[in-house]
Amino acid sequence: MHTFPTRKLSAAANMAVDQLLLENYPQPEQPRFRHYEWDRPAFTFGRTQKFAEAQELMPVHATWREAHEHFADKFQLVRRSTGGGVVDHRDDWTYSLVVPATHALAKLKAGDAYREVHNILIWALKAQDIEAALAPCPCAEAAEEASAPTVAQICFQRAEPGDVIDENGEKIAGAAQRRTRDGLLMQGSIHRAPIRALNWTRFESDFTGALAEWLGGAASSQPFPKWSANELKALIAHYESADWNERR
Repeated sequence: MHTFPTRKLSAAANMAVDQLLLENYPQPEQPRFRHYEWDRPAFTFGRTQKFAEAQELMPVHATWREAHEHFADKFQLVRRSTGGGVVDHRDDWTYSLVVPATHALAKLKAGDAYREVHNILIWALKAQDIEAALAPCPCAEAAEEASAPTVAQICFQRAEPGDVIDENGEKIAGAAQRRTRDGLLMQGSIHRAPIRALNWTRFESDFTGALAEWLGGAASSQPFPKWSANELKALIAHYESADWNERR
């Protein structure tokens, strides 16, 4: 599994890099993983979520067009290519995992792939004595709350089946997926606040090492591919555009 240096980028640039890792990687047979950061407070929201709903959940309530400049100075709000709800990245540990379409993980059902990766994440947390588990399927509540949405509007508002929860049942980690003919992209987020004492350098080493082994190899540090400047620039502009963010 190829791993890459941590970069601090804009929300649009982070989404663009993840897309390029999925669609235009020079060694597409290799799984690839990166941890990344944000150059200013950022929120992302799911591919199928309504822009107006996501916007209403922001700390500043203003329409995108009426106060775009002011809003963008404070917060970034960008639609992901993956599913899920709004994710607050102001205090999270973010990662993406890409596996080729031929890999066994990419052939699993979405929920099964989600749980496999989260089980490894749980192991890495427990290596530092952080108690964690998979959130169970709330079967008993399903009949009573049949009208409830299947995805929380705000990612860490409540745990969905297969999320990672702490010993109090609070959500620690979640992820969103996208499948294409190129493979599986999983974008994951870990909420730092409940596990502030975690040694994150050790966690990253434990998580990537165990994940690489489970995927069938070892973690190997690599430089980022040298994508063309025009290709990267065009993708960043795409993720910044109203056409993409306000498409529904």
